[in-house]
Amino acid sequence: RFTTRFKFRAFNAGTMACSIFLTVNVLDRIFGSLSGQLANQLSLKLILAAGVMAFTHYLGNISLMTNLVALRNGQAFFKVWKDHYLWTIVGYLTSASAAVLAASLIAHLGIYALVALTPIVAIVYFTYSVYQRNIEASALQVEQAEQHLSEMQKSEARFFSAFEYAPIGMALISAQGKCVQVNRSLCEILNISMEEMLSKNFHSFCHPADQLHYKAQFERLLREELPSHQMETRFLHGSGTEIWTIASISLIHDPQTQEHHVIIQIQDITDRKRAEDQLRFDSIHDALTGLANRTLLIDRLEIAMSRATRHPEALFALVFVDLDRFKVVNDSLGHLVGDQLLREIANRMRACLRTGDTLARLGGDEFVLLLDDISGADEVAEIASRMQGAIGVPFRWNNHEILPSASMGVAVYDASYQLAEELLRDADTAMYQAKAQGKNRHVVFNKGMHTHAMKMLELEAEMRRALERDEFYMVYQPIVRLGNDSLSGFEALIRWQHPERGQVSPADFIPIAEDTGLIVPIGKRVLELVCIQLNEWQSRFKTSLPIVVSVNLSAKQVSQADLVSSVAEIVKQYGIKPEQIKLEITESAVMDDIEAAINKLKELSNLGFKLSMDDFGTGYSSLSYLHRLPIHTLKIDRSFVMQMEENSENAEIVRTIVMLAKNLNKDVVAEGVETAQQREKLRELECDFGQGYYFSRPLLVKDAEHLIFQMMTEIEEWQHLKKNSKAFTAKAVATA
Repeated sequence: RFTTRFKFRAFNAGTMACSIFLTVNVLDRIFGSLSGQLANQLSLKLILAAGVMAFTHYLGNISLMTNLVALRNGQAFFKVWKDHYLWTIVGYLTSASAAVLAASLIAHLGIYALVALTPIVAIVYFTYSVYQRNIEASALQVEQAEQHLSEMQKSEARFFSAFEYAPIGMALISAQGKCVQVNRSLCEILNISMEEMLSKNFHSFCHPADQLHYKAQFERLLREELPSHQMETRFLHGSGTEIWTIASISLIHDPQTQEHHVIIQIQDITDRKRAEDQLRFDSIHDALTGLANRTLLIDRLEIAMSRATRHPEALFALVFVDLDRFKVVNDSLGHLVGDQLLREIANRMRACLRTGDTLARLGGDEFVLLLDDISGADEVAEIASRMQGAIGVPFRWNNHEILPSASMGVAVYDASYQLAEELLRDADTAMYQAKAQGKNRHVVFNKGMHTHAMKMLELEAEMRRALERDEFYMVYQPIVRLGNDSLSGFEALIRWQHPERGQVSPADFIPIAEDTGLIVPIGKRVLELVCIQLNEWQSRFKTSLPIVVSVNLSAKQVSQADLVSSVAEIVKQYGIKPEQIKLEITESAVMDDIEAAINKLKELSNLGFKLSMDDFGTGYSSLSYLHRLPIHTLKIDRSFVMQMEENSENAEIVRTIVMLAKNLNKDVVAEGVETAQQREKLRELECDFGQGYYFSRPLLVKDAEHLIFQMMTEIEEWQHLKKNSKAFTAKAVATA
């Protein structure tokens, strides 16, 4: 009944066989045969025999069963016997008495007694069966209860194991806030001993700034307004610092005491918060200098404008700062030194700030200073001057000394400004005016500057259209030999015939073209027009012209990587020999990147182009490199030539340049010759060529052709005269 497994059934049957075998032998040895006595009335011997039979059967059967259970469960023999089999002796005694009684009845009544006893046995059997099933049900319930208890114990063990060894901090907190239990991870996160935590209220470990919010959520949890809550909050570290955590709190009920408890889980996110703070800082600050970036500047500028709208007396100004010649530092000493210089300049400017001012770096060498709460433009000018003085302190790196300077544009806020970008734009415009006026100064913005800037913007757009519509054309200013005033060549000068404005001065559009980069396509178009014109003149005069046309190259053209290939391709396209073109460059174009310029000029010279240095004498750095430059001609700047008669120093400068050119075996061209006295002085100094209004203004193509025609006629007459002279001389010799 208790098992379906064959092994246990066999054991049970074997146990019963052994106990019955033992019982029969014991009765036989003690009492002998009892069958005769069963027919008589019950005797003391028969009663004793029944008792011996019961005890022997009980001891034999129960001892074997107790041993089995004790060995299987690892328990003591007497404990198993006491807990499970002690009172079963009653059943054995009852069974033995019933057996004697039944045997006596059979002895007196025969088979009829057996028939009479059968219903009784059946009733007893079925009663016992019901009892056994109840026992089995009770045993099953007990077993299920024990299993449930065991599972609960295992679950509780697993919970406390998970609680204790969890990688996140955990604490069980009473409704009063006292720590009931904490795990090791929480102690490690907060760097507080378990004893100290268990002795204090958990709220005391929360950061004072976050305690109010934490307690409010804790109380809501106890009032069962929410089952759980998660929040980012700070706790105090044992070292005194603060740590950021994600704290999850949940409400639980104690089934025994019916009390409320709160379990809190804490995960340290301090590193993540620091990373987020760093990302947030980086998003509004410049990485190189640590100053505010454009985003933060605009934000603070909008705040200042909003405040000034509410309080018109609250003035503020914007100062746009751009370092002068910073590109030279990067190109000559490298970007690493340039970055060090920017950091140093930022520190110097930061030291000049007042409380409440904002200094930002927009990028490159551009800085912007927001001056809040100023009394007027005079105070801004004073601060700008102080800052320029700080910037101008020499910066030393290894054996190099750099003398930095900055151009500044100032825009003072007034009610006409609606957007922050407008104020920034006007400060930028004023800064460009400072650069145009000679750099290393500050200029305060006025409305006329904006009008001028708009005109320049319109002019830039019109220049782009002029390139598309081919509105540019060339004029040619003669260059003459000072020895006999004969034509040597021309300098090609660009002009712009605007369909509405008319003639636009090169002084107006060339600087804009330089700033915007349009000078590169314009310079390319100039070379194309010159080559086209030379090709036409060669076709017209049916001969190779003994003249050279000079074409100006801007600094931006010289810096182009494809300069050499572009120039060579153009002259080849129009069938012009490189020797017919003289390329003029300025000292500044060479000095921006001296080594690269030297290499490009050597390539052009090797191709056959003549090279000339324009405005010589106005620079300050190229003299030491002059012997390395493949220059064929030096052009003396007009400022020296025009004042030779009034200033003896200028005459000496011209004399020095001429002597230098002679020593270096280079030609010399004097620009700006406007009087006969200047021409005579240049002849005395043995200058080779002259150019200026004294000889001719820049000529249109037809007038230039007239000069060429005269020159070609003079050459033909001279060649004819020379030929006749040779014939006459030969005839005279023959006659003699």
